[in-house]
Amino acid sequence: MRCVSVIGLILVLFQSNHADAQCTKDTDCKGDRVCDVGECVNPHIERSIRQNHSDSTAEDSEASTEAANSHYKLDTSQGTVFLGGEVLFDVVHISSNGKSATGVTINVSPAFGIFVIDNLSLRVAASVSVPLGEFYEGDGSSYGFALGAGYAFNFGSTVVPVVGVNLGAVFIDPSNGKTATSFVLGIPLGIAIALNRHVSLGLGVALQVAIGVSNFDATLIRVSPGYTGISGYF
Repeated sequence: MRCVSVIGLILVLFQSNHADAQCTKDTDCKGDRVCDVGECVNPHIERSIRQNHSDSTAEDSEASTEAANSHYKLDTSQGTVFLGGEVLFDVVHISSNGKSATGVTINVSPAFGIFVIDNLSLRVAASVSVPLGEFYEGDGSSYGFALGAGYAFNFGSTVVPVVGVNLGAVFIDPSNGKTATSFVLGIPLGIAIALNRHVSLGLGVALQVAIGVSNFDATLIRVSPGYTGISGYF
């Protein structure tokens, strides 16, 4: 008797589930409707719902990808203010008549600017240069300022090529007490590596042409093999 009761209960539950369902196959539905999970539905509406769900999923995926990419795209849009600095090293070695001399110059240059249009910035910079070694014996530190412009070839990549031009003055304070003055034209060429949307690491080379004005009767052309710096964009 227990076996018969259990079988009867299973049959009742099976029939109850089928009773709750409108259909088990498409032919159970009237007209053009089809059977979808036990319910008769209009195939056009069902297809539209599925398409909308698919489109929504694709849009969410594209939005997520765009947000992730923008995290590594530098903000060089019009009105963005940047504050940064560079450290530049020069090494000179001269050998003549059996004698040699080596000199190292360390130049620190903080800069401030604003992007007047997308990717094009105007800037003002200061500089402090300290010479070290036998080659620069008797020379003192130099101080200067410059006005300039820079252009960032920002196409959304993590690595952004940058070119600029600076024009300013440098004042050299030698140990003999006579300050020398020169005008300096600088052309930096480098890349900005985006650490995120607001911070970049700069690497590159710099060409400088110094024209003497007072107590410095010479024209000096210098190509610095490398500089590094960090900038913030706000």
